[in-house]
Parts: sequence; structure tokens; C-alpha cells
Amino acid sequence: MSQPISDYIDIQITRDTIQVTRTGFGVPLVFSAEATFSDVRSFSTITEVRDEFGSNSETAKQAERLFDQKFKPAIIQVARWDTANDLTDELDALIQKENGNSWYSLELAYDQLDDTDILDAAAWVSGQKKIFGYQSNTEDILTASTSDIASSLKTLNNERTFGFYTSAGKKQILTLTLDADFVTANVTNGTIDGIAITPVPFTTNHDDTMTALAVELALNASIETAVVSAPRVITITCLNEFPTINIDMQSFIITLGASQAGIVIIETQRGRGDTINNQLHAAILGRMMPLDAGSATWKFKNLINVAPDELTTTEKTNALGKNINLYLETGPLANTREGTMASGEFIDVIRGIDKLEAGISESIFTVLIALEKVPYTNDGVNTIVNEVSKELQIATDEGILSAERPFVIEADLVENVPSSQRAARIAPDIKFTAFLAGAIHKVVIRGRISV
Repeated sequence: MSQPISDYIDIQITRDTIQVTRTGFGVPLVFSAEATFSDVRSFSTITEVRDEFGSNSETAKQAERLFDQKFKPAIIQVARWDTANDLTDELDALIQKENGNSWYSLELAYDQLDDTDILDAAAWVSGQKKIFGYQSNTEDILTASTSDIASSLKTLNNERTFGFYTSAGKKQILTLTLDADFVTANVTNGTIDGIAITPVPFTTNHDDTMTALAVELALNASIETAVVSAPRVITITCLNEFPTINIDMQSFIITLGASQAGIVIIETQRGRGDTINNQLHAAILGRMMPLDAGSATWKFKNLINVAPDELTTTEKTNALGKNINLYLETGPLANTREGTMASGEFIDVIRGIDKLEAGISESIFTVLIALEKVPYTNDGVNTIVNEVSKELQIATDEGILSAERPFVIEADLVENVPSSQRAARIAPDIKFTAFLAGAIHKVVIRGRISV
């Protein structure tokens, strides 16, 4: 295994709000429980991934979204995750391969992935110069509950893990409850997804009619099953996303008695069905990883071949309050919200600073290798300072650092360095101050028009 640059160059960049190679910052890695090979392999097309893993594999589903986007990675990498072993041990072993320098973002492909796996990966990545993305369809994320995965990661202040909520991957379940008995029948149509359903005449009692109604509902293409699960109750499992069900029992079954029967429809489980392959965490990585680190916000991004969620104001407030990201319809296009890590820090800030730190380390190390020696003189120190300045300028050009508030670098003079430090050939301290460029996420405009 190669020796890390950090053995020779100690660089720490702190943010007052608080190692991958530069080429690796555009490369996502899928840690796959479906992989059978022991090395880290690169794939440049979705066809290659499907040929290796099959079209219906979790690995291929994530790769599809990585390669689908407006900007797409030139390659993705896939490595084997042996789920019989501890996930942290598996990741530690992975990072030793190629010194972990060839990729930057991590995602897990496993059809039995659970919150424990997500927490383990998040804990591991918090000690790395990498990021980890996941998605969850846990309903508690949308509530005031604090026991869900997003709340846990926020409490841990994890600034290298980002998540997305999606209702994809599970089926919507509705219950239709008759709120009163009815006694006889004179019927008109109801609709499901705008398609008329055949009127069901009342026979001998409401149970018979509910059974007949369930049979009729089950014929609709949007519904997988519809069964009478209790007196006056039909439970519907939806095959696809959000069928529009409009059944007014007072028109569907008109009673002649004093009691008017009505239907109450309650969504007991949100979902878009198994046919939706959102993989939002993979889609956003595919969209963002090819761009210069820190040069673009991860908010307001339209993603290809993923479906937005339809949430109430309360659900959006609850989810965003837990620092989990959403994909919602806003104006003419669906887009991502809010582009943050579980800690609340923006993803582009973390990635931009990681890229800057890697760039400074590589540039200085290249000088140490290329020159016969860097003399322990003020001119020699300036050689190192120039490399730092070059990388800070690159970060400014890429939009990571502010051009309007220029960076400042300073280094101690050689004559002021303690003799013990000089004897150990440790350079004088080099310090810089710079400001993030940031991004605009909200605009307030006030105007007055007069005649």
C-alpha cells in the first residue's frame, strides 16, 4: 500500500461556521452487497453495470440514476460489501485499496439495507475526507418524531452524511370506511383515476355491498388489492403512485332511509409503489459530482427520471427541520431542497473545502518530489507559499472562495523558527484566511409602481 501524503504534509482547514486526489472528487463509489469481485472496479456506462449485476439489481438501480443526469460522471466505481462482516471493518478494508484516493462519495447497494447500516456508514465517513448519501422512506421523518434516521444523524451533527426522503419503494395503502349503514339502493358511478367504476347495487346488507365494491376496485390498474378487512372497511393496496379515488357513497349508493351512508378515505401508508426507482441520493450525486467541487449549490437541482413527492406544509417543515433533503415540485420544475448534510452544513461547502485541502497537499508534495530540495530559507518557504496561493486562486476561480474578499497568506520568517523545528526540517507555520463565496438561496424583492 502506498504511503499517504499526510505523512509529510499536515494541513487543516477550519470553517468559522466550523484525502482523496483531485481527480477522485468526481467519482462516486457504490459499495455493493451484490458484487462478487474483490477489487475496486470502474464502470463507464449503465450497460456495463447491467451486464455485471443484472437490470433489477440494487447496484444497477443506483447506477441508472448516476448515469441518467444532465451532468454524469465519466466513471463510477463499485466495490464488494460482504454483509457477513461488520460494515465498518469492510469500509476500513476498502479504504486501503488504492489508498482510498480514487473516489469521493459513498452509497450502499443492498436490498436489505436498514437504519443500522446507514448509521454505521455515517459514523465511518465522519472520520474520512469523503461524503455518504442515502435515502429513506420512513414515514416518521415527516412527523414531529425524533426516533427516525434523519433525527438521529442530526443529533450526531454528522457533516459528511446527507439524506433524501422519498415515498418511493413502498406501496400506498388506503382504507375506505363506510360511516353508516344503508338500507336500499339507487346507484350512480364513482371514479378511480378518472375512470368510471360500475355501480354496485345494494343487495341484502352493507357487508355484501362492500364486498362487491372491493371486487370492483380491485379491477382498476392502479390498485393491487382491495379487500374487506373489517365490517364496513375496505383496505386498498395501490400498485402505482397516488391514485385519485373519488367515491361518494351518497351518490354511489343512495339510501332511502333517514340515515345517509358516506365513505371516509384515509391514507394509512404513503408510498409510490415498487415500480418507482427514485434513488434520489444517487441521482443528485450523478448530477453534482462531475461539477467542480463547491462551484454549485446542491439546492434547486432538477433530477432526471425521478418523481417528486407531494407533501403537506407540516410534513415539509418537519422533514427539513431534521436536515434531510427533499425533492419537490416548486413552480415549473421539480427540484431539490435544501442541499445540506445532516449537520445542516451545505454539501457544496464540505466538498469544496475537501477539494481545496487535497489540492494544497498535492501541490506541495509535487514540489517536494520535483525539486532536489526546498532549502530552509525564506525563499524556500516562499516556494511552498506560492503553491498554497495557487490552490487558493483555483478555489476562487471555481467559486469555492470569494473573489470580492481576497485570501491572505502569511508565513513565519525562518529566523523566527525555533532551532528544534529547523533541526527537524519542519517548515515555518503557513497560515491563510479566506472567505467562502456561498450561494443565494432566497430572494426578497420589494417594489412600488405608481401612475
